[in-house]
Amino acid sequence: MNDIVMVILTLIVLIQSLIKNRDIIKKLTFGNMLQVFGSIMGIIIAATFLLYYLGNWVVNQISNHIISNVVTWVFLIMVSYHLVFYYINNLKNILVRSGKW
Repeated sequence: MNDIVMVILTLIVLIQSLIKNRDIIKKLTFGNMLQVFGSIMGIIIAATFLLYYLGNWVVNQISNHIISNVVTWVFLIMVSYHLVFYYINNLKNILVRSGKW
């Protein structure tokens, strides 16, 4: 049940974001849209790899449960922060180069 709710909420946020930014989206060329899509897929792939595989490996090296939880959250925040700002800057550069920003 929780999975269905999360999927529905994700779709609602996605649709709301698309409606909010429809003027910018209309200005983009097909190539720009592919670059944006590729960047978003890069975020998803990098986050999945870093958070799941590398994060599990780092946490499994720590035997203390409390420290392990702290390291998990710190790792999650650091990786998410880096990925989001790196790729958001990349997307901004794509839009600036195309003259749409």
